[in-house]
Amino acid sequence: MVDLIGPQPGDYHIHKPQRSAFYATPLEVLLLTLNVSELIIAGITTDICVLFSAHNAYMRDYKLHVPSDCSAAVLDNHHKHALEFRERVVYAETRPSDQVRLEAADRASSGDFRQAAK
Repeated sequence: MVDLIGPQPGDYHIHKPQRSAFYATPLEVLLLTLNVSELIIAGITTDICVLFSAHNAYMRDYKLHVPSDCSAAVLDNHHKHALEFRERVVYAETRPSDQVRLEAADRASSGDFRQAAK
């Protein structure tokens, strides 16, 4: 499984030693360097690691997507409540992954490539 989803040549990747992708990692500097403003957060578990990463991203003013079908929790109830909490508190979009629409991608498809790169 790791071979299927692991970093490919040319991909950026970081080691995440704690529950948040931002804690004790160079992620914030990398995202600033790449001028990123919108994130899709996925992983295990919805109510722990994904929760902490989403809250840290929100505190840094990123627009968030946490697709409901791209994370899981030990109990379905925990997953459901964590997604609802994320929508309410950090204004994250939680639609399924096939419905995620990134603002930069929308600008690129409309022909405004300079805005899409920002």
